[in-house]
Amino acid sequence: MHALVVILVILITGLSLGYFIVLLRQAAENTDVSFAVGRLPQDVPRGVPVVAPDEVDKAFDKFVALGDGKTGPCLEKFTWSDLSDFQIEMQIDDAGTLFLLRNKEGQLVKNRYAAGKKMCVVGGLVDSTEVLVTEFIEKKARERGEKFDAFNDPILKDLGLTPKLDEKKRFLAAHNFYVNWVHEITEGSYNLGVVQFFYTDARKSKKKILSPDFTIPDKILVRPKEKMINVQFKDGTEIVPEKNLLRNEKPNKEDGGFVYIEKGTVCLFGTFDTSLDWSKNRGIHKDFIKKVSLASLSCTTT
Repeated sequence: MHALVVILVILITGLSLGYFIVLLRQAAENTDVSFAVGRLPQDVPRGVPVVAPDEVDKAFDKFVALGDGKTGPCLEKFTWSDLSDFQIEMQIDDAGTLFLLRNKEGQLVKNRYAAGKKMCVVGGLVDSTEVLVTEFIEKKARERGEKFDAFNDPILKDLGLTPKLDEKKRFLAAHNFYVNWVHEITEGSYNLGVVQFFYTDARKSKKKILSPDFTIPDKILVRPKEKMINVQFKDGTEIVPEKNLLRNEKPNKEDGGFVYIEKGTVCLFGTFDTSLDWSKNRGIHKDFIKKVSLASLSCTTT
């Protein structure tokens, strides 16, 4: 009886091992990307490629090429509707960005790695205890025998544009973008000579006042048809669509197709419409982003 049990155990073990080897061979021979990437849905028949229409394929390649040959800071526009109901995921590491084109079910169609290119967002939090001002503004202040203090600058205080911090003393990157490129600096009643010296010159010269005005996350997922963006950061924070009273997701990427470019980085926008604020950690208010001047921030090819 004991010998029979031993024989059965050996047979079962052998069959299990043989089945495992067959699976490994299938995985090695299979060309279906949804099989190879464990997080993707597994409902595509083996051997059936996941494809996109030619116009979507070309739109994906055009998106990956955004910012190439541009130094910035500048703005370009991308026509998200060219992607139809396909999605683009971006995984950012120290060396560059992996771009993945997915269909609406999340299945991988194609991917490309862009070395040296960091995708970013105008949103998120900058973990720093220092006032973030640019070399351009600091130089301007030195020319006047002054030291620029962003928290106490009378013009920024008058306009309510001093740096924004969260409860953990982290800067809101989208607020810096708003100060740099959106707000009309010359409004209000204050010393117009100082305005001209600092802010008007900065805007004309495409120089930032506060920096940085974007953040680099771990992952970005854009669902163009739904006008939605999801962003994940290293510290666990996220930018995700808000939900309405029915618990349905609300669009949070109503940005007019703007893409913000600075040498080596290409930034997407998160937007919101539930507050009178012009900026939050999740991006720029959708009504204020319309005030960004594409003409004054046009890109030139190097």
